[in-house]
Amino acid sequence: MSSHLLYTQLDESRCEIRLLRILSDRLDSAVECKWDIVSLQDKPKFTALFLLSVTKNLAAALRYARGHWQTAYPGRDPGEFRIWADALSINQDNLDERSSQVQLMRSIYSDAELMIAWLGSGLEGIDSALEKLTIIAEETEQQVNQVSIGWFSKYPSWFIKDDDAVRMWTAFWNFSELDYWRRIWIFQELLLGTNILFAHGTTNAPHRKLFQASDWLRRMIKANDAGLLRVPEIYTDLFTLTGWFQLDRIAEARKRMQPLRVLPTSDIEYLYQRFGDLVATDPRDHVYALLGFLETDIIPDYKLSVEEVLRSYIDLYVRTTKSLVFLHSAGFGRFDSVPNDSLPSWVPDFAKCSEYARSSRGSQFGAALISFDHGRADKNLFNDCPDLPQKHGTRLQSAALFVARIQTMHHSLPEMSYLDGTLYKFVCDMVKCYKLEHSNSTRSDSNPSKVHHPLSQIFWALVSNLVTESEHGAIPHAIAFLMILLIHPRANGHCETDEDLLQVLELDLGLSTENGVPLAILNAFSFLDTPGNVEYVKKLVDEQGYLGHPHTMVLKGLWATQVLFRFASLSIGRLALVPQYSQAGDILAILKGCGVPIILREKGDDYFVVGICFMYGLMYGEAGLTDLSQRQDCFKVIDLV
Repeated sequence: MSSHLLYTQLDESRCEIRLLRILSDRLDSAVECKWDIVSLQDKPKFTALFLLSVTKNLAAALRYARGHWQTAYPGRDPGEFRIWADALSINQDNLDERSSQVQLMRSIYSDAELMIAWLGSGLEGIDSALEKLTIIAEETEQQVNQVSIGWFSKYPSWFIKDDDAVRMWTAFWNFSELDYWRRIWIFQELLLGTNILFAHGTTNAPHRKLFQASDWLRRMIKANDAGLLRVPEIYTDLFTLTGWFQLDRIAEARKRMQPLRVLPTSDIEYLYQRFGDLVATDPRDHVYALLGFLETDIIPDYKLSVEEVLRSYIDLYVRTTKSLVFLHSAGFGRFDSVPNDSLPSWVPDFAKCSEYARSSRGSQFGAALISFDHGRADKNLFNDCPDLPQKHGTRLQSAALFVARIQTMHHSLPEMSYLDGTLYKFVCDMVKCYKLEHSNSTRSDSNPSKVHHPLSQIFWALVSNLVTESEHGAIPHAIAFLMILLIHPRANGHCETDEDLLQVLELDLGLSTENGVPLAILNAFSFLDTPGNVEYVKKLVDEQGYLGHPHTMVLKGLWATQVLFRFASLSIGRLALVPQYSQAGDILAILKGCGVPIILREKGDDYFVVGICFMYGLMYGEAGLTDLSQRQDCFKVIDLV
């Protein structure tokens, strides 16, 4: 195909678009194409092709696309096949055209008779992954109100640890980790399309099969975690594949959008929470893609600056929801030591987030974020401020409860910190500080600084994604974390006995009562000491294989969070996980409308947003139950700049 694309003017009043007609797609010669200009008002038949990279994927996509179309429509004349692809069909250098065509996206994706989701060609394992996901869908399509794993026995080779099985799991992993799943425009296309074919090389699978497979896998994992289904250990590799989440959230959003293929403006927060972590080359693309699902009067205009577009988006967000959940993507402290001069610190920095997600460490980006699902830190705190938050020009005003100041920022815990003694020393140092703090403390028991053992503060910050899990789902991770501390060598080469270490950790596991060990563990990690939990811990502790070989995957959260966050000691004797460029003197606060605590930095009478943070025991409205909520000097109405 020629590298020089000639664009003629489109008639915006007739909703015209460009379709690519493929004249020749022989493998032994260049792809030959021509443009057809059509009006959407005339209901043309066409296929929408969406691919991740034009430079890397275009030639292969064009060669194979007609074959996939013929799979879907075997009786049709191949000469009818025409393609719309945003990167080609829109003149990206013409800002007026780019703005007007983005307004047509919803119609284009809805009107396309077929959408080909081009995953690439020649990628290791992707063909195999599509084939296996199709098998899962077909084997489970009758399991509407139940989950059964009996059909696993038909495919024993999937779960035998040999080279073939390794290749299969590698295929699943590669499919899960495709950059394809991170792009905001890709998700818009997948949400709005009515007939989608996922394609790689000559292999394809319809979207209904992949969504069925991901839905069944999600239900199986949920049933196993709830104790309703016992999945043999040889099958649990299925639980570690993150790609199910990507497919599942697309399917869930598609159901929500039925039957009108559009969402009310009030769903602006839902869309941000579900898809705000996706990336785009241009931050304006991020905003216009999210708004493309909504009934809104904001019209895409690429002549506006990035700041103007983002401020318009946040103005609609705050007016519609009175929520500050978008602060999850705001603040400079995860990426930089000083604020961004081009944006207010409270504006979501989609550009920085996208840049990082595309970097070499981008695969950890999602895990490095603090989840939206941590409840409401601001619950019952700001009932007297119904009009807040409010946006005033470049300022964002909200009510705030100042909880504590950062006293000390701690070094990052490296990936292998559980082997070289760094993790052990950090835990022990925090326990000693905790012991000293509380031996001299005169604070009342209602103060949040006396609630949780440091072991639980550290553990829950490292695996904050488990906070919303059932206790039966989290207890094995807690025991694994403790056992890793007990059995691994220390930095000086000396391995303390279990008893010495437990004394340092202030865990008296040598209690004389039969339930002494389980109770000590449950208390250390802030679990309820119910009879069921006691028996569950006893069972796990009695399994010698479990003690000797704890699951180090419990520390996956540690490595991920330490990419962008660090532990900090606070003025109230507690630990928090804060943005890596926070500093001593910064303020940990709770803002009205923001479900998680946030780190602020003073600028005269105003405040910069450093970034969101995690403090165990402050995520679900606990501050409203302490004496902090009675201290009027801790409450302020502040301006974020």
